Amino acid sequence: MIIEPVCPKLFQVKDILPELVVEEIKNIDWLNLPTDTPPMQEQMIRKKIKHEYVPALTKINQLLENHSKQIGELLNLKFIDIRTLWWLDLPGFVSGIHIDSTEYTALQAYWIAPGIKYGTHFYSTSNRSLKQNPLIKRFDFTTNTGYLNDLTGPDSEKIYHGMPNPVPKNTFRISSYTQFLT
Repeated sequence: MIIEPVCPKLFQVKDILPELVVEEIKNIDWLNLPTDTPPMQEQMIRKKIKHEYVPALTKINQLLENHSKQIGELLNLKFIDIRTLWWLDLPGFVSGIHIDSTEYTALQAYWIAPGIKYGTHFYSTSNRSLKQNPLIKRFDFTTNTGYLNDLTGPDSEKIYHGMPNPVPKNTFRISSYTQFLT
């Protein structure tokens, strides 16, 4: 895995998993897996895959969790728990500009989408009165890439982000979200 700094709490991540595993991810029948709706996200047209019922995802989660040593050394953090969520974003899904209220390090990895414009954008403000918020980084949705966001510390150090482009009709978006808890 290649990690490149964007700013002190944000990193571009590439080559997260081996290509054979990426091909396995692409071949999963995502729309027929068991799901539930995460709390507080009912309006977002997002489903959480019940990965515990999918043996391939259990194996892939372990591979994602194996990156904890490299990430911990980079951020000078020691993790006590690691968990991976898999998100199925359906047509119309969009995420407004927000900061996460949690206090962990997160790796969002991109796996399947209809194009590169369905990634996450990071901003220096959430001022909705501006025509366009100052952009820190636009992460293209490219398979086997993503971002690492260190959410430890006070909210004043956290970065505003969102996904401004809705998932189009007749498509979906798959990403994993690994939480590294200190």
